[in-house]
Amino acid sequence: GRRVLASRARTLISEELGRQYQPAAVPEDPARGVAGGLGLPRGFGAAEEVLRHWGYRRAESQVRLLRGSSSPDLPAPAGIEVRELTSFTEGFGDLLAEGCELCGIAAMFFDCLPQREGWRCYFALDEREHCVAAAAMMPEWGVAAQLGIAATAEQARERGFYRALLERCIRDAARTSPTIFAETIEPLGERDGPSPACRNLLRAGFHQASVRPVWRPVGVR
Repeated sequence: GRRVLASRARTLISEELGRQYQPAAVPEDPARGVAGGLGLPRGFGAAEEVLRHWGYRRAESQVRLLRGSSSPDLPAPAGIEVRELTSFTEGFGDLLAEGCELCGIAAMFFDCLPQREGWRCYFALDEREHCVAAAAMMPEWGVAAQLGIAATAEQARERGFYRALLERCIRDAARTSPTIFAETIEPLGERDGPSPACRNLLRAGFHQASVRPVWRPVGVR
């Protein structure tokens, strides 16, 4: 049915673009394809045609970036204080939820992260000691650390708060993990070059490992 075709098409697109940590495209495997016994043509282009036919559109791209444990060359303005959270802190969850355009329930979930095992959470303070930027990451001893969700209050953007958070996260993650990775969402056709978040990651020594397109039903954000 329609859902099966769309699901197989999305799977094929992911496979054709490349596997985790491999920026190069993966050659087409004649034994696989959208067809899957359904009598449809195989290949990347055919998968896109199937998705468009069933009402899907190309949306943003999911970009994965990697770096080692070397110290980041990411200078931030002097005077920015970054603190690690170990308990509930008012404003942390709200800032993350608002920055990611999520509902209030998400804020309640984020508020619990500082007390959850496996998470390390941070916020940056402005001159009035207001929480204006927040970040969370998941380090795994001896394996890899994932830089998780991060957000900066609208009035505090372009002032170095995110760079200060990023530098602290990388420095702490490098103490336990040889590899650090992050994921970001790049909007489709809205700007020239990478987004500010992606630019900061590249400036911090990350390199692009893979790009996966996101397809959504028409009318769904």
